[in-house]
Amino acid sequence: MPRAEVGSQKWLANKMKAKGLQKLKWYCQMCEKQCRDENGFKCHRLSEGHQRMMQVFCQNAGRFMDGFSKAFEHEFMKLMRTRYCKTKILANAVYQEVISDKQHVHMNATVWVTLSEFVLYLGRSGKCKVEHTPRGWMIEYIDQDKIRREQDAESKRKREISLEQRHQRLIQKMVEESRKRGGFQEPEYTPLMKTSDEKLRIETNLAKPAAPTVAAPEKKGNIFKEFCKTAKPSSISASDESQKSGKDTYKRKSAIETIMEQHNFKRHMEGKGNETQGAEAPIGAAKEQSWLMKGIYVKVILQSHPLYKHKCRVIKTTDGGSQALVQDIDGSSSYKVDEKHVETVVPPAGSTVMIVRGQHRGSTGTVTESNPADLLASIKLDGGKMLENVLYDDFSKID
Repeated sequence: MPRAEVGSQKWLANKMKAKGLQKLKWYCQMCEKQCRDENGFKCHRLSEGHQRMMQVFCQNAGRFMDGFSKAFEHEFMKLMRTRYCKTKILANAVYQEVISDKQHVHMNATVWVTLSEFVLYLGRSGKCKVEHTPRGWMIEYIDQDKIRREQDAESKRKREISLEQRHQRLIQKMVEESRKRGGFQEPEYTPLMKTSDEKLRIETNLAKPAAPTVAAPEKKGNIFKEFCKTAKPSSISASDESQKSGKDTYKRKSAIETIMEQHNFKRHMEGKGNETQGAEAPIGAAKEQSWLMKGIYVKVILQSHPLYKHKCRVIKTTDGGSQALVQDIDGSSSYKVDEKHVETVVPPAGSTVMIVRGQHRGSTGTVTESNPADLLASIKLDGGKMLENVLYDDFSKID
């Protein structure tokens, strides 16, 4: 009887039957062919294609065995991770579900001869918890991702605790130094002195309502004219009436009136220019707040910035020093950053730095000693003056 034509329905049916779940001893893993009986398996072993595959297998048997073993373990652990991640189940039940797939890798092609050896391997490698019971081997999946997340959270918590301890030590050291200089005074707690026969008195400033008075009959006139006369604002008459009657006649301003007054006051202050002292105050405040200077090195701390955690050199400053144009060390790119998105670069002892804050702002010197635990350093200026306990934020590295 001739063979079915390739691609026909009969050929496809034969292929599906050949890859079906039948006896494992009649399955060839190298050729991925399932034979129906012993005679068919014998004919397959004597075929030319099987002989070529066996020659390839003999050249590097270990590589093929490891590949089949990894594929079988991957399918088994994938099923454990997705379906039985939080339950304890028989290993044989999971194995039966694995081999129900026609395309599965047979255990006969792996390095494990029996299912018990494979279960013991999972227990030794820490991938599953295994337990031998009268029913058989029970296994339970160990979530490595959860353990890794817990370890990361624990390490993060330790880093936060260490940072908080460093701040506490710095504050405690500053308190001790202030106590030595006499600038720190311990609070004194005194007991509450109160006699038993003392009376409690609560006073309120509520004004008593005025007694109703009977007004004398007035002459008849135009009511609207009288109302308009009394409604005219007069600060002098209002103050006199408040003193006479004892009532508060202050009228609250509306929100619109308040906004208009603030706007007029702002325009008035801007018109004065540099003649008034109020115009000089914001400039001085801006100079004190800005610390960026040309030539210093800074480190970008904004996570969304392309140069995040990169050390850059300030080329020039803009907007009164609140922003700066920085360039990478290798000179590949330049960006404009804000001063709150960068921090100073603290070099090791012996390096040249520039003071960016305080009365010595703009002066250069050399780092003689650094104390990372307290975030302090000692700097010797070029003029010979020695600065002690300088904060890391008050100086930065220069060329």
